[in-house]
Amino acid sequence: VQTCALPILSEIRDGTSYDCDASEETIAFPTLPSTGTTRIATISLVDHTLRKKAVMGASSEAYFLADSLWLAQSSTGYTNQDFTGLWKWSFEGGTPEPQAIGAIEGSLGSPLGVAEHKGVLRIAQTITHWDTQEEDEVWATGSHQEQWVKTLGVEEDQVVELGRLELPAPEDHSIQAARFYGDRAYLITYAQQDPLFVVDLSHPEN
Repeated sequence: VQTCALPILSEIRDGTSYDCDASEETIAFPTLPSTGTTRIATISLVDHTLRKKAVMGASSEAYFLADSLWLAQSSTGYTNQDFTGLWKWSFEGGTPEPQAIGAIEGSLGSPLGVAEHKGVLRIAQTITHWDTQEEDEVWATGSHQEQWVKTLGVEEDQVVELGRLELPAPEDHSIQAARFYGDRAYLITYAQQDPLFVVDLSHPEN
């Protein structure tokens, strides 16, 4: 996955620059008004066939999980709300194809806090809420944090939330380590102490 500053696409082969061929399909990333271009390409290790897609819209993070690719773009710097656009891609037949799109509150954070298991995306999040005295105030007077474990799935062409669990951690804690192993999530938050939380994910909706 490559993110370019301008929507002018080319590639270099054997030291020579080539414009992208007409077979490269360009599609929009409608979740956020981000600038830039993301290119997704696959190369066959058998016949060296190159298959490509270009996405009009930058993606700040890419997660290769199981047989799929998840692109993410945070809203930070674009809106006053903190959310992340998500786009799931599949590679059936070796060709990158968009499968579903959606958005979640907050950012994804560390790649270790994101995992896919049996078609379910599991994420561990620290979400910061900025406190203001009045609804129309711009400047925050303080903040508090929440720690969440969420499960996401795909319904038709939409990324949907299946379930969520808020960790009983103090407001000044944040998730410092996360591991997903089978049907369990192991998470450590940190401030003055290091509590370990184990979450049962065998039922993603609960």
